[in-house]
Amino acid sequence: MKHIIFSLLFLSSFFSYSQSLDITGNNSVSANPCMQAHSTLTVKNISNSSLDILCEKIIIDTAAGTSNFFCWAANCYGQDTYISPATNTIGAGQADATDFGGYYDAYCDPASASVQYCFYPDNDPADASCITIVYNGSTSSVHESFRALSLTDFYPNPSNNQTSISYVASKNSFLEILDVFGKRVANIPLDYSGSLTIDTDKFKSGIYFANLIVENQKISVKKLVVN
Repeated sequence: MKHIIFSLLFLSSFFSYSQSLDITGNNSVSANPCMQAHSTLTVKNISNSSLDILCEKIIIDTAAGTSNFFCWAANCYGQDTYISPATNTIGAGQADATDFGGYYDAYCDPASASVQYCFYPDNDPADASCITIVYNGSTSSVHESFRALSLTDFYPNPSNNQTSISYVASKNSFLEILDVFGKRVANIPLDYSGSLTIDTDKFKSGIYFANLIVENQKISVKKLVVN
């Protein structure tokens, strides 16, 4: 059985221009090419007043056929969004370690990308603090069989009362649904293949993420919006 060698290495570089914000995060994380990579950051307000903060994404380098998006201010934005439409308010001296998420999909291709995220007060873009995250394929093994496992998009999405999703899985598989804060709201065992209809009327309005988990590995992630 062939193996694919792959990892995602996040290397951070900081800019010292900001007088208001300090950005910190893990400097490395690994995943396989058939799984969505997820980075987290802590944004701290080091000023003496509350700030409404924007997040800006800058693509330094990326590979054709891959995609990336980010979440900020309790919302997630598509690949073509580069500045968050909404601000996240952080009080003086306070830090937010949960609101930001950076996501990268290589779709089973050992590709690389460099993405920079900058944070700044909405009234002062020049007062920015930035971090560059480098996604670079090299050394974590994954079986080629994971290529055949899949999860479709939700339909309808957004959902009011019900939504459906189809999947191809294997034994020891389940669908895990998390809210935007990472709290698990559903955990559904799966057969080898099929479709699910999920009642969403008990979910609070907001953004959710469905993870296809196979043998304790996250294979695919899909976003669901509940109205």
